[in-house]
Amino acid sequence: MRFCINFSCERLPVAYQMMFVSLIKRALEISDKEYFNSLYDFNGKKNKKIKDFTFSIKLSEFKLENDEFILADGFNFYFSSSNYETGLYAYNGILSLKSYEYNNYKIYRNNFYLVKEKIINSNEVIFSTASPLVVKNKTNKILDVEDRNFENELNYLAETVLSSLRGYGLRKSLEFENINLKRVVVKEEITEFTKNTGKKFYIINSLKGLFKLSGDKEDLNFLYKSGLSFRRGQGFGMLEVVGV
Repeated sequence: MRFCINFSCERLPVAYQMMFVSLIKRALEISDKEYFNSLYDFNGKKNKKIKDFTFSIKLSEFKLENDEFILADGFNFYFSSSNYETGLYAYNGILSLKSYEYNNYKIYRNNFYLVKEKIINSNEVIFSTASPLVVKNKTNKILDVEDRNFENELNYLAETVLSSLRGYGLRKSLEFENINLKRVVVKEEITEFTKNTGKKFYIINSLKGLFKLSGDKEDLNFLYKSGLSFRRGQGFGMLEVVGV
């Protein structure tokens, strides 16, 4: 399930990921508290299970001032999930909120609509990153697209996501081809990180652009809906189909 909601506001923090994580959590909690707890709570502790959704933010006109986006015409919030139930709860929850406030930033909900998902009928597809892609190795190092282990680690990531969300992994190994992925820096504000390091932002070197994946079309369709990246539940790895 995929949807888009337009919001009005005058400014957003440059590190906005956790603001929208908070919005999604609130929406799920409003819709169904038990379902929310199944995703985020594990015996009273933070549940680290892989989330079955991702999201992206699309700004129109903006300028950057003092670690804030100054907006001329609001922004669009896109959400995608491989689980219709999760998508429905998130959708209904956000629609029940006329506005949302987070750390002195307030956004106002406007128009909303379901986005028709594309169907991948081929064993290869060209994806565009709607939100940044992050691939790590087993030592937790973020990999550049030119790293010789990039394809192997991307396969490991896809295997992990699919096994967790649908109960079995890749039907066929993925073949990756870079078209024009470029490095982008994403800033996140994490209280614990700031407390431990004194630094305001946690920096994530991620990738945006076009790439081609070849594999089993069932796998490709699922990854399109669920997203493909580390930190998908924090707004990374949302994909758009641009060619087959």
